[in-house]
Amino acid sequence: LQSAVRFGNVVLENEASYDGAVDSQTCPHEAICNYTHESGLKRRTTRLVYDRPDEALRFQAGDTTTRPAGFQRITDIVGVAAERAPRILQPDTANRSTTSYSFIVERPSQAEIAINGSVVRRVRLQPGNYDLRDLTLVTGANDVEVTLIDDTGARHTFNRSTYYDRRLLAESDSEWSLAGGLPSYYNDGERKYADDEYAVSGFYRWGLSERVTGDVNMQADRHVRMGGASLFMASPWGFFTTRSALSQSNAGAGFAFGVDWDLINFGDFSAFFGDDQAAHQSLHLSAEYRTDNFRLPGDFLTTASGLIYPSTDYWLRLAASYTTPIGWGIAATLAGRYQFGLDEDVSLTPYTLRGDRYGADLTFSGALTEMINGSVTFGYSNESYLLTANSDPFGHQAADPEFRVMARAFVRMGANTNITASHDSLNRQSIVTGYHTSGQGVDRWEATVDAYNDQRPSSGEFGGTLGYYGNRAEVRVAHNTSLTDLTWSGLGADLGQQRTSLRVGSSIAFADGKVAIGAPVRGGFAIVYPHESLADKTIDIGTRDQILARADGWGPAVVPNLPAYSPTSLPVDVADLPIGYSLGAGAFDVRAPYRGGYALMVGSGHSVSVYGTLVDARGAPLQLLSGVAYREQDRSHEVTVITNAAGRFAAEGLAPGRWRIEMAGEQQTFTYAVEVPEGSDGLVRAGTLRPDGTGQILAPAGEPQLAVPVDFAPPPSVPLDPSPNEANPILRGTL
Repeated sequence: LQSAVRFGNVVLENEASYDGAVDSQTCPHEAICNYTHESGLKRRTTRLVYDRPDEALRFQAGDTTTRPAGFQRITDIVGVAAERAPRILQPDTANRSTTSYSFIVERPSQAEIAINGSVVRRVRLQPGNYDLRDLTLVTGANDVEVTLIDDTGARHTFNRSTYYDRRLLAESDSEWSLAGGLPSYYNDGERKYADDEYAVSGFYRWGLSERVTGDVNMQADRHVRMGGASLFMASPWGFFTTRSALSQSNAGAGFAFGVDWDLINFGDFSAFFGDDQAAHQSLHLSAEYRTDNFRLPGDFLTTASGLIYPSTDYWLRLAASYTTPIGWGIAATLAGRYQFGLDEDVSLTPYTLRGDRYGADLTFSGALTEMINGSVTFGYSNESYLLTANSDPFGHQAADPEFRVMARAFVRMGANTNITASHDSLNRQSIVTGYHTSGQGVDRWEATVDAYNDQRPSSGEFGGTLGYYGNRAEVRVAHNTSLTDLTWSGLGADLGQQRTSLRVGSSIAFADGKVAIGAPVRGGFAIVYPHESLADKTIDIGTRDQILARADGWGPAVVPNLPAYSPTSLPVDVADLPIGYSLGAGAFDVRAPYRGGYALMVGSGHSVSVYGTLVDARGAPLQLLSGVAYREQDRSHEVTVITNAAGRFAAEGLAPGRWRIEMAGEQQTFTYAVEVPEGSDGLVRAGTLRPDGTGQILAPAGEPQLAVPVDFAPPPSVPLDPSPNEANPILRGTL
């Protein structure tokens, strides 16, 4: 149950859930779960958000999170937070802040982690804060993409490229954040608070020049105080990043320092390769040092959620990678890393993989055919993140090193179907996923089939999902079967736990007195409804290829996912629109605020298009002139009028009533009167009009002609043109 209500510039957000007796989430393979599931209503989030986008300022009160910088970690708190965040509140600006490896999971989700376009790991994540480096990735990669698929089927993708995400601020530009309150965490899907604790966090980042950005930061709780600084610099010799921090805790004073060097698309080794390949080489070097006494604020929350992932504590971590094309569309990456573990008597978390961890590998990746691309890795490593059957999870030693092969393939079966497969010999895992989608926008179908094999415990999983994304709701059916005593042949496998779930999501939206039912709203939204003149028409919002929402006999439409503070255009199309009916621009241009909603009306009382011929007092066509039409004695609504070489004109956006037309000539202004009959809708023919009100109004197109005198009758010498013909066609469409 999610809600967001906007009062002026203040947004109140709430989220809660009701859990049954069965825990809907399974414990991830590589984690330890020690919480006890309970049923009932569970509150997750309550907060107030106030934005001042012109100044890129955001203020929050309630359940919120801290923003990280340097060595800081994300911490959930109940308290207050203030920040200047141009990348969030001014997304159109060119400057972007530097980023970290941290990310937030708001709903139970499946995370697909792809390196250089290939999925290398899939893991179930409960709500909370995560760091990519804590998920024990195969390092040496230069492009990491994480796709979160939550329990409603919604997909959220973000990139954490170790090369390209460290963008600089413009000179003298700044961003900052300050937050403080009581630490909080999720346990069994419910928000809990750490009593007798506190957490504060903040940073200030400043663009020292166009090529140099620096920041200072601080973070503290009742157990650890930490302060640090970072520097980001672009130079002709590559991109340099340094970060440092001092901590004070019960363990004593600690220090940490890290440095990264990225060199992109260089050609220093051009003697070995052709010119085209030399310009696409990349080099990455990094080192990070921590003293034994260095601690991070918030570490005490690591086990509070009851979902514990293994950590790999270290005092020195070194990594390097070099990528170069080798021809035939294939690139080679040589990577190595070594992590020196802390002494066994130093324990930062209860689930710690002890000892040094290291690895080196050579990866070849590229497109094999137009349909297939993939990679293969050969290496030597002890970086397995799986536990052996007899190992003690608390203080487990690092695995024995061994040669490894990791193969990945991505097969595109068509525009809407693909298959992804991977196998990792070190972690004894194989994953195959099939994906198919039909359509875009409203009435889209999506299906996935997954197979997972873990050879160490001889277990696996098989399942699939089927989702329908409709105009008023989303429906998703999922089934998962666990297998035990699994062999390569699959014969003799025993069925384990089976789970089937059905999820139906919908929303009730209201704005400016309008209420509508639509698909779940995950951002800003718009309620689109028809004018009374189009009450029986179906309205599509979006393009022909992708309908975003539809207003029909079930009521107004809800466009559910407008991005905050970004310009968005919403095209509209009306089925069986009367000929000549004016929709104006045929699109709404909006810029939604955070959780903002619009009520947008399609059509109006000014929907009549009038056409005819304008002549001067002598009866000569009024050629190639422009002017305006307006309601008599009311110029608040003006319509542009242009004549062609024959004096013919079209005026779009008129309403029933008496109108004046003013045409500016070289020596004088010509004025005409025209009356649009009541009940007119769409296209109306006006015959030949003379200045000073001379003329005659004709009936709407397709109806019998009605002679209506206007001021006075035209002289016989002025011919009327009451019906369309080859020289005077009916105007169709809009100008």
